[in-house]
Amino acid sequence: MNKTDKTRMGTVLRVLVDTMRVIATLLQPFMPGSMAQYAGPARCAVHARTIEALAAPLANGIHLPAPRGVFRVTWSHQWNPGGAGCLMLIDSHCHLDYFTPLELPSVLDRAHAAGVAEMVTIGTTMAQSEKLPPLTEAYPGIWCTIGVHPHHAAEAPIPAPETLAAMTSHPRVIGIGESGLDYFYDRSPRDVQAENFRANIRAAQLAQVPLAIHARDADDDIATILRKKPAGEGRSPSCCTVSVRRALWPRQRCSWVGSLVSRAS
Repeated sequence: MNKTDKTRMGTVLRVLVDTMRVIATLLQPFMPGSMAQYAGPARCAVHARTIEALAAPLANGIHLPAPRGVFRVTWSHQWNPGGAGCLMLIDSHCHLDYFTPLELPSVLDRAHAAGVAEMVTIGTTMAQSEKLPPLTEAYPGIWCTIGVHPHHAAEAPIPAPETLAAMTSHPRVIGIGESGLDYFYDRSPRDVQAENFRANIRAAQLAQVPLAIHARDADDDIATILRKKPAGEGRSPSCCTVSVRRALWPRQRCSWVGSLVSRAS
């Protein structure tokens, strides 16, 4: 095992340990007293750390500037719901605009009570994305991305990258997306999905913000598009939420800087 492999393995192990600590934190209220006393130390022993520090040894490709806003934070001692040294949780992908104005306050209250301090509500269409910045202004701890989901790629003209990039001037807009390819539902023609995805990638490059990627049964084409950067374009996107297999693959040219890898059923 060479030095690079050891570094990568060490990073993976640290992520797994911290994931177990997160699980211990979430489950402790439901544990019997005899079990909770053992979970307590694990719960409060999480070291301040960002995903950048954890994932830097795995990054393979162009060096990127640190993303702004809540995407930069993973867990830390800053927020303290249950005692000194407990972690802060961030929901990096939610859709708060799905709730009515009457429902949303109670949704946010329940999230805060569960330990979720910050949330990123995600754009799916241009019309919907335009409503998200005002939503972030109405409540503390809410950020947003703007973009066009592959399901909606054919419903309206594909926005110009410059238009999307300009929308990130709002201080609570911290990324582009979610955009990508969805070959499972195939609700939009695949060529239109790809064209829309490229427009969102270019917007993220112009604005120098993270790109939230939706990938379902389309990993190979996602990776191909990300690798084929047209001549004259800027940096690669700084957030890649493709499959765990590809995110860990050493030759995948998608930086982990500032990103979280997640899966949805």
